[in-house]
Amino acid sequence: MVRPESCAACADWSALAAFSTIAASVSRALRAAANSGLGIGGRTGPAMFKTMRRSADNLDERIALFNEGRAALGSAADTISRVREQRD
Repeated sequence: MVRPESCAACADWSALAAFSTIAASVSRALRAAANSGLGIGGRTGPAMFKTMRRSADNLDERIALFNEGRAALGSAADTISRVREQRD
Protein backbone atom coordinates (compact mmCIF):
# COMPACT_ATOMS: atom_id res chain seq x y z
CA MET A 1 0.00 0.00 0.00
CA VAL A 2 1.18 3.51 -0.75
CA ARG A 3 2.61 5.43 2.15
CA PRO A 4 0.68 8.61 2.98
CA GLU A 5 3.84 10.70 2.83
CA SER A 6 4.40 9.68 -0.79
CA CYS A 7 1.50 11.79 -2.01
CA ALA A 8 -0.03 14.81 -0.34
CA ALA A 9 -3.60 14.01 -1.41
CA CYS A 10 -3.36 10.50 0.03
CA ALA A 11 -2.48 11.78 3.49
CA ASP A 12 -5.96 13.17 4.03
CA TRP A 13 -7.90 9.94 3.47
CA SER A 14 -5.23 7.76 5.03
CA ALA A 15 -5.52 9.75 8.23
CA LEU A 16 -9.17 8.70 8.36
CA ALA A 17 -8.21 5.05 8.84
CA ALA A 18 -8.78 5.47 12.57
CA PHE A 19 -12.41 6.41 11.87
CA SER A 20 -13.59 2.81 11.55
CA THR A 21 -11.92 1.89 14.85
CA ILE A 22 -13.48 4.84 16.66
CA ALA A 23 -16.88 4.29 15.06
CA ALA A 24 -16.80 0.59 15.98
CA SER A 25 -16.12 1.60 19.60
CA VAL A 26 -19.10 3.96 19.51
CA SER A 27 -21.27 1.19 18.07
CA ARG A 28 -20.23 -1.21 20.85
CA ALA A 29 -20.91 1.49 23.46
CA LEU A 30 -24.38 2.11 22.00
CA ARG A 31 -25.16 -1.61 22.20
CA ALA A 32 -23.90 -1.80 25.79
CA ALA A 33 -25.95 1.25 26.78
CA ALA A 34 -29.00 -0.18 25.04
CA ASN A 35 -28.66 -3.42 26.97
CA SER A 36 -28.56 -1.49 30.24
CA GLY A 37 -31.88 0.08 29.27
CA LEU A 38 -33.62 -3.28 29.39
CA GLY A 39 -34.01 -2.94 33.15
CA ILE A 40 -35.86 0.36 32.86
CA GLY A 41 -39.55 -0.20 33.29
CA GLY A 42 -42.47 0.96 31.25
CA ARG A 43 -42.03 1.83 27.63
CA THR A 44 -38.89 3.93 28.16
CA GLY A 45 -36.39 1.06 28.46
CA PRO A 46 -37.56 -0.91 25.43
CA ALA A 47 -37.84 2.27 23.34
CA MET A 48 -34.33 3.30 24.35
CA PHE A 49 -33.02 -0.17 23.59
CA LYS A 50 -34.63 -0.19 20.16
CA THR A 51 -33.37 3.28 19.21
CA MET A 52 -29.80 2.69 20.38
CA ARG A 53 -29.71 -0.71 18.70
CA ARG A 54 -30.95 0.84 15.43
CA SER A 55 -28.31 3.57 15.70
CA ALA A 56 -25.58 0.98 16.24
CA ASP A 57 -26.81 -1.05 13.24
CA ASN A 58 -26.80 2.07 11.04
CA LEU A 59 -23.33 2.99 12.23
CA ASP A 60 -22.07 -0.53 11.44
CA GLU A 61 -23.44 -0.19 7.90
CA ARG A 62 -21.66 3.14 7.46
CA ILE A 63 -18.41 1.66 8.79
CA ALA A 64 -18.61 -1.12 6.19
CA LEU A 65 -19.19 1.41 3.40
CA PHE A 66 -16.34 3.57 4.67
CA ASN A 67 -13.97 0.60 4.73
CA GLU A 68 -14.94 -0.37 1.18
CA GLY A 69 -14.27 3.17 0.00
CA ARG A 70 -10.99 3.32 1.89
CA ALA A 71 -9.86 0.09 0.25
CA ALA A 72 -10.81 1.41 -3.19
CA LEU A 73 -8.92 4.64 -2.57
CA GLY A 74 -5.90 2.66 -1.37
CA SER A 75 -5.97 0.55 -4.51
CA ALA A 76 -6.25 3.64 -6.72
CA ALA A 77 -3.38 5.32 -4.87
CA ASP A 78 -1.21 2.23 -5.31
CA THR A 79 -1.95 2.16 -9.03
CA ILE A 80 -1.19 5.87 -9.43
CA SER A 81 2.08 5.46 -7.53
CA ARG A 82 3.15 2.50 -9.70
CA VAL A 83 2.34 4.40 -12.88
CA ARG A 84 4.30 7.44 -11.67
CA GLU A 85 7.29 5.26 -10.77
CA GLN A 86 7.25 3.54 -14.16
CA ARG A 87 6.88 6.87 -15.94
CA ASP A 88 9.76 8.47 -14.06
